Amino acid sequence: MVDNRRLGPDHSPADTQNSFNTSRSSPNLPIQGQNNPPKSWLANADNNPDPNNLAVPLDDLSRHSSQEEEDEDNEWNSSHPCFPHRNPHVPKDSGEYESTRVIRVGRDYMYSGDLSPAFSNIYPEILEGFVSEERFREVIRRVNTELYKAHNPWGVANIVEGVVGFFTLWVYEDLVHTTAKRRIESLDRYIEEVNGELERENTGVKIIPLRTTGYLNLDFQIPNPGIDDEDEVSDSSDEEEGMTAALANGPPPGVVNG
Repeated sequence: MVDNRRLGPDHSPADTQNSFNTSRSSPNLPIQGQNNPPKSWLANADNNPDPNNLAVPLDDLSRHSSQEEEDEDNEWNSSHPCFPHRNPHVPKDSGEYESTRVIRVGRDYMYSGDLSPAFSNIYPEILEGFVSEERFREVIRRVNTELYKAHNPWGVANIVEGVVGFFTLWVYEDLVHTTAKRRIESLDRYIEEVNGELERENTGVKIIPLRTTGYLNLDFQIPNPGIDDEDEVSDSSDEEEGMTAALANGPPPGVVNG
């Protein structure tokens, strides 16, 4: 039997076949367990002597997979960076619910991993005319920087305050505003200042406070651009009506509330 570990990572089925035939003809390398190699395996080796002539075109599969991923990224749905979401930050019976939409800037885990919340700096083109790209990137840069400094466990201030808090049974954090808390409050004030500037410019844009979104998204509230996906809106409305009706009718037979 041929020791596959001696074959390099780039060996082809033809190379394996040649090694097999060599060991078969050599009296010093007897084949254990069988006298003849499997015919189906020999057929594959003979039909594909060239490693570039494989039965599965890997290059074509790679291009096909990349094309599918690109198509999914460009598909117009709720995960598209320019998709105008319904505004969940206002009451549904208010005028703002119909006149405004929300552009969600998702998390960017390449910035600091799970160490701190960070948001993508890819500029959604739908914000053009409301918020300039320079201002958008400046807001993202400031938000990501402050959140990283506030949550970085290896920062000097965080290490010192963590040690003091441990030895005081965390009473220190109840009595003193820690560096992390001060940075978060400073970031909240910065977002309020940007919102004030946008209001004075009469852009109709508002940045939703991060505490409201749970630091999962950075939401930009903009005037309704009128490009909603009507099918998705109707589907979501039908789903909400179905859930409401189901709750009104009570649990289905056989279900016992615990």
